Amino acid sequence: GKTAPVVTRVCLEGVRKRKKTGKMYRVLVVCPQQVRANWEVEFRRFATSPGKTITVRGGEVKRAKALVHGVTDEPDCDWAAVIIGYDSLSTKSIEFFKRIPWDLVVLDESHYIKSGRTKRFASMKEIRECSKNRMILTGTPIGNSIMDLWSQLEFLGEGLSGFEKYEEFKNFYGVYA
Repeated sequence: GKTAPVVTRVCLEGVRKRKKTGKMYRVLVVCPQQVRANWEVEFRRFATSPGKTITVRGGEVKRAKALVHGVTDEPDCDWAAVIIGYDSLSTKSIEFFKRIPWDLVVLDESHYIKSGRTKRFASMKEIRECSKNRMILTGTPIGNSIMDLWSQLEFLGEGLSGFEKYEEFKNFYGVYA
């Protein structure tokens, strides 16, 4: 039930952007490797406007080619969804993806970035800076403690956790009586 609203948003905003600017709406979906194919199916199932989905997989050259194909504007596409796994994006591919001005970046199963001290979170912060809008999706926002929320909220925007630093967040929410 989390993917259909995303697809609806992408289609709606894609039509709006095409009418306003004549350009295609670009969305990056970052998800666990095992659900990439599901995102392709869901886009085909729920899309209400013409677009394309590209799943990025394979070696570095193959990933770069897929990305270029995915973000190349096509007049008959209102939107393009580029789908990639967390670990693939956290490797050398990040440099390619940071060069794209994304309209929307979606983190599916956002609890995958629950620790703010990992390379995965650092990569997602870099991608955050390349996107106009961001969404997180998860059925398990808190796996171990309330501290798991900090990095997810920070992905949405710097300071959206309510604190400038993790330590401040931890000192406020991590005190148990």
